[in-house]
Amino acid sequence: MIQRIQSVYLLLIIASMASLFFLPLSSVSTTENNVVSIHVYNVMGHKTFQENVQTQNTPGYPVLVLCLVILTLTLLNLFLFKHRQKQIKLCQLIMLLIVVLIALVFQQSEVVATEKTHVVYHVGTYVTVASILWVFLASKAIKKDEELVRSADRLR
Repeated sequence: MIQRIQSVYLLLIIASMASLFFLPLSSVSTTENNVVSIHVYNVMGHKTFQENVQTQNTPGYPVLVLCLVILTLTLLNLFLFKHRQKQIKLCQLIMLLIVVLIALVFQQSEVVATEKTHVVYHVGTYVTVASILWVFLASKAIKKDEELVRSADRLR
């Protein structure tokens, strides 16, 4: 199971998604009535800081649930090593869910942003984008394994 390269890619996806619980995704800085507010988004939700004091903490259930679903499906995919066709389909589903997660992060960040402010995307967003690469490489390696097994079956 771990000897195969796709298992390493799947473990990298798991590590990337797990790291999102500790990394900020984006932040928006706004100024109203000479009061600077910083809105920080992470997987656990949306935190608002005014003058370095946290004033609001809103849970972000869609992002949290989506991240947990991606983690669970990737872990499941890691243990389906005997069912390569299911693994390929699960990789496609995981890739779709990661794209939805990225879209949700962009959408949440842009809601608060105005024309006078701008959004700063942090390491968490880039880790999520890198996860798409890991899923693509895992899917490609699984397909390669499937072709190898089929060619060996033809030789018998």
